[in-house]
Amino acid sequence: MRLESEYSLVVQPYPQRAEPLRLSVGDVIRCDRFRIGIRYNGQDKITVGWKDTKTAEAHASRGRGELCNDESRGTAPFVVIAVKFVEDSGPDDVGLGFRISTNIRCLRVTEEMQLLPNAELIQFSKFEPMSMVQPLDESINLVGYAKMPIGDNGGMFEYE
Repeated sequence: MRLESEYSLVVQPYPQRAEPLRLSVGDVIRCDRFRIGIRYNGQDKITVGWKDTKTAEAHASRGRGELCNDESRGTAPFVVIAVKFVEDSGPDDVGLGFRISTNIRCLRVTEEMQLLPNAELIQFSKFEPMSMVQPLDESINLVGYAKMPIGDNGGMFEYE
């Protein structure tokens, strides 16, 4: 998703945080674990949410991608733009022989909740027992939700 111009998000707070945390498209979040990231070879998105720096550095040192650490990313707001269910399997899977997790993609917004054309795209996993790239629920600050545009008027978004 690339925008041609800036777009202002209207963000509403949730009355209370749901437990366990379930993220949806339009949620605005912050997470200190987003500081550590890798841009895997051939991808435009940065994989964030690493459990520790050593693991991320090991992936980068093996030539799998470029380390993209950014301290400001750990406090920046992001809007969730996609929640994708992923079915995966491996030698440790038992029972059904596969596991289901979610891949969450977000775009960085400014502190003024402006979505810029060159917004940073990140991704992380949730509910994936084999992944080293998933933030703990406690580390995710749910700021609120963006009123998402559901109408299109000649290329301009509008709220209904």
